[in-house]
Formats: sequence, C-alpha cells, structure tokens
Amino acid sequence: MRSVPGGHGYQLSTRLESARETRLGGWISYTFSRARDVQTPTRTNVRGTALWSSARVMSGRHDDLTPSISSNDVPHRVIAAGSWVAPWSRAPTTLSFYYVGESGRPFTYVAYGTTLGRGDLNADGSSTNDPIYVPRDAMDASELPINGMSDSTGADNSLATMAARERTQRTAFEAFVARTSCLRRQRGRILERNSCREPWSNTTSASLRQVIPVGARSAEIQLDVFNVLMTEQRSDLSLDDVRARADEVHARLVAYLQTIPKAKALADIPQLAGIQ
Repeated sequence: MRSVPGGHGYQLSTRLESARETRLGGWISYTFSRARDVQTPTRTNVRGTALWSSARVMSGRHDDLTPSISSNDVPHRVIAAGSWVAPWSRAPTTLSFYYVGESGRPFTYVAYGTTLGRGDLNADGSSTNDPIYVPRDAMDASELPINGMSDSTGADNSLATMAARERTQRTAFEAFVARTSCLRRQRGRILERNSCREPWSNTTSASLRQVIPVGARSAEIQLDVFNVLMTEQRSDLSLDDVRARADEVHARLVAYLQTIPKAKALADIPQLAGIQ
C-alpha cells in the first residue's frame, strides 16, 4: 500500500443572509465543488485486500493511477434556512425550516457474482470492481450473446420458450440503456468509473416551537417534521411500481451477465447482479 499523487479537490461557496431586523429571517448558500482521486478512501480498519478488491472500480491496468471522479464528488449543493417569529410575545411561536439540495452521488454499474469466476470480467480475482460494457445495440446477438435457458427446477427450456426469454431480456436491457443517460452516451465501450450519478437529493426539515406560560415559568413544546420533500416526492410510488422496477432491474442485469464467458455454462446462469 502506498500514497498516490494526483488526487485533488476544490470548492467555491457563496452565501446570502438577511439582516435579522424583522420577525422573518434566513439565509441561503450555494457550493460548487470537484473531487478527483485514484481510489476513494473508505472507513478505517479495513484490510488492504478488501480495499483493492472493492473500493476501486477499474477496467484497465492496475498500475494505471490516473485520477477520475471521486465517489465523494458532489458538484452542486444548495442549503437554505429560515425562521418566522409570530407577532405575539406572551406565548412566542417560532416556525423554522432547513433545506439541503445536492447532486446525487456518483456510482458505476459493475458485474457481480457470488460464485467463483462469475462477474470477474478482467480475471484479476475480484468480482466486485469490474465496470460493465455497454452494447451499441442490445438486440444484436453478435455483440451481446444471451442464453435464454433457465436453471430453475422444472423450467421449460424448449427452443420457443428460450427464444422468448432471450427476447424479453434483450428488450428490457435495451430499454434501460436507452433511458439512462450515463449508459446511453457510453454505448460501445466499457463504463467509466463513477460516470453515473444518483438523482438530485432534496431534504427538508421543518420545526414548530411553542412557548406556553405556566405562572412565573414557561414550558416549551416543539414539533419536528423531517424529510418533508422526500415524503412528497415518493408518495405516488406504489408497491406495484416498486415490484415492477425490481423485476426490470433483475432482467436487464441478468441479460448482461449472461454475456460473461464463464457464466455461459448451463449450471452457471447468473441470478445476482450488483451496483457499486
């Protein structure tokens, strides 16, 4: 294990704050940042072999130490906070909020497997650090071989059924690539490290604080509501939607993993896939 030069990061921030001369006050800030590294640091007390096998996604040589997008790269972050104090003074009421909006975390789609050799695309002994190859056309059998055979007990492996399975897997994978920008722009090549990104994240917390006079003393009651926007954004996602998306993800990743030479054997059709 050794230190590697080239990693770097920077950030620029600006903040606008109101003068607290009225009952309404607050501030808003924006931060632009960039982070590049060869391997993103993980938690402490981790074996070096574990860091090598899973912390650094790569498709080329192990001695290629060119910095790329860090897993900690968050290009844009907006933070806003504000509060309002009610006009009555005997029993003060304060309403406040806090918002954080930021770019999604970067990640890489990788081939993955729990059995020996499955998912290890570059034969380096690890099946958790190999980015996938994105086909130009998932419907092209010459570029993306897919085996429609099922290893499930009692499965129908007739030619017609296997052809239908293959067609379903190709269609699902092609549709996924077509609507995923990071995959769509990298057709015909191996996915770059951390070139995909999670959606923009919104987190909002609101608080209502009420002071209640009790003789010469007072009591305070506070109500906190967390992740207000997150609740609103996901309220229209039904259980059926979640199941449908899970089935789709499984189908497209199985379709890809079936292109791995070691996974083409009848008894080694992939059932698991991972994202790093």
